[in-house]
Amino acid sequence: MDFEFPDDPRSVLVAGDWHGNHGFAEQIIHTAAEQSAGVILHVGDLGFRAPGPHSFPFLEALEETLAEHDITLLWVDGNRDCTPALRRLPADFGTGVRPLSPHVAHLPRGTRWSWHGKTWLGLGGAYSILRRPQLRGVNWWDGEQLGEDDVLRAVCGGPVDVMITHDCPDRTDILSRIPKLDMPVEDRMSAQQHRETLGRVVDTVRPELLFHGHYHVRYESQRPLPVYGHTRVVGLSSDREETAGNWVVLDLSRGLSDASSDT
Repeated sequence: MDFEFPDDPRSVLVAGDWHGNHGFAEQIIHTAAEQSAGVILHVGDLGFRAPGPHSFPFLEALEETLAEHDITLLWVDGNRDCTPALRRLPADFGTGVRPLSPHVAHLPRGTRWSWHGKTWLGLGGAYSILRRPQLRGVNWWDGEQLGEDDVLRAVCGGPVDVMITHDCPDRTDILSRIPKLDMPVEDRMSAQQHRETLGRVVDTVRPELLFHGHYHVRYESQRPLPVYGHTRVVGLSSDREETAGNWVVLDLSRGLSDASSDT
């Protein structure tokens, strides 16, 4: 497959959950083109159900739209992406990513890369809120959560500048920004435990900036780091809301500055 990992793009667009909604995705891709962003970084729940009729039409349409604008999409897995099927796909030997098409590649958990002297870390995974046992293997899958091997892979390379995650780390005010969910206590505890697991990674690698999805809310928060400092946490909304809030463009030629965003 003729996939090339982007080398020092001038700007990138970071996008929230799309859930296989190509009409919505197409709008965001056009926005990336208008903003001169040659790369889209996606925070998960892209719409990869499993190889077959549920994923192929969406992925084919996605590739066609991206190719039209010569934009590359890199994404971390969300809890609504089929983790077991992703792990069966081969990774590129040189970059470690999993190409799905010439313009689309999955970032396995713990993938690191460098742009303009800044280190980035991709770390997918989350606990499915309001999961239904009868839908196991249909819209949530074993392996959706971070394991200790994922944590070790993520932290072993030392500090990073930016993280792209699906879940939100603990010690943010995200829960105050979403409607109260009538969910079983055990699910609420499991979701919190997963956020704490992600928080352990954040505390260790100490990113300046972190983008996530999962909760479908556009917001910003300052998460304190141990001893000193903080991480700027940016949550992005999903295809279930308006396009406003689903994307942020970063001008990497000016460090990590926001070039443009809808709020």
